[in-house]
Amino acid sequence: MRRLIFGALVLAATLAATRARQAAVLVVTVGEVTNGAFIADAQVRLPSIGRIERTKWNGEAIFTGINDKRVRIQVRAIGYAPGDFETLITGDTTAVHFELERVSSTLDTVRVRASRNDLHLAEYETRRQQGLGRFIVDSVITAEHAKGLKQLVASHIPGVRVNSFGDLVSMEPPPPNMSQGRGSMRRPCVGGCCIAVYLDGFRLNSEIDLDHIDPMEIAGIESYNQPNAPVQYKPSIDVCKVILLWSKR
Repeated sequence: MRRLIFGALVLAATLAATRARQAAVLVVTVGEVTNGAFIADAQVRLPSIGRIERTKWNGEAIFTGINDKRVRIQVRAIGYAPGDFETLITGDTTAVHFELERVSSTLDTVRVRASRNDLHLAEYETRRQQGLGRFIVDSVITAEHAKGLKQLVASHIPGVRVNSFGDLVSMEPPPPNMSQGRGSMRRPCVGGCCIAVYLDGFRLNSEIDLDHIDPMEIAGIESYNQPNAPVQYKPSIDVCKVILLWSKR
C-alpha cells in the first residue's frame, strides 16, 4: 500500500512538473511609432484567456503560465491608437513588440475617450436601456471591487454561487440531456449547472480563475439564462447561464 501511495505521489509530481515546463512566458513591450520611446501604464489584454497587465516604466508587460499556442493581444494607451494582434507562443519565452501611433493632438482628449468607450460598449448599453437581462453597472463594480470578481457576480445575480472549487455555477437544474448528474460533471460545473463567461465578446476557457481579472478593469456585466442570451453569445445547451463582461478601454 505504501508503495502504491508513493508511486501515485511521484506520478502526480511528475505530471505537475511537466505542466509547469509546458507553460510559457509572454513578454509584451509597447513603444511609440515616431521615436520608439517606451509607453508606461499601457493596458495589455489577452482576451481569450482573461488576463490583463499594465506596462511598467520600460514598456514591458509580462504574462506567465501561458498554455495556449496562439493568443490574441490587445494594447490600449491613453492618447494612442489601439493595437490588436495574434501571435504564436513558441518556446519557453515569446517576446512581442507593439508600436502605437499617437492620436492627433488637436482632438479633444475627453471627447475621443468617450467616443471610443461608447463604441466598445454600444451593445451592452443598448440591452441595458431595453431592460434585457440583468446588469451590474460600473458604479456598483467600483464600490464592491474588493470582493473579487466571482463574489461580486454571485452577490448580484440570483441563482449564481461559487462552488467548492471556487468556480461560478448556476443553481438551475442541468439540461435534461445531461444524464451524468451534477456530481460527475467536469470541475467548473460541480454543485450546479455550467456558466459560459465572455470577455469583450470572446468566450473564456472554463478553467480560468475569474478572480485573476481585476474588477476595476470591468465597465459592466450582464447576465442571461441560456434561452434568453443574445444570439451571438448563445452557446450549446450544456450551460444554464451566460455572463458577459465588458472591459474599460
